Amino acid sequence: MIYLVVLLVLVIAFLLVLKFGLLTDKDNDFIPDELEVLAEDITEDIMERAENVKEELKDVKKSAKNLAKQAGDVVEAASGKKRRGRKPKKK
Repeated sequence: MIYLVVLLVLVIAFLLVLKFGLLTDKDNDFIPDELEVLAEDITEDIMERAENVKEELKDVKKSAKNLAKQAGDVVEAASGKKRRGRKPKKK
């Protein structure tokens, strides 16, 4: 019962705010234009972050493949085989 009263008060307050012009609603969909712009900005930010995460995951995948290849070299070195690859520079 109390939830219904609180909801009714919020709806009345929202309609009064729209009526007195504190929030604008030019397309008359009962969603203030300020909130629509804010939602668009948040959506763009989330999409940009998702794209960045996707790129980072590609880098992690490439590094994981390289790590798997090098892990075999560590096992070979532990068994006593000579190091393959480029020789270290002499100082």
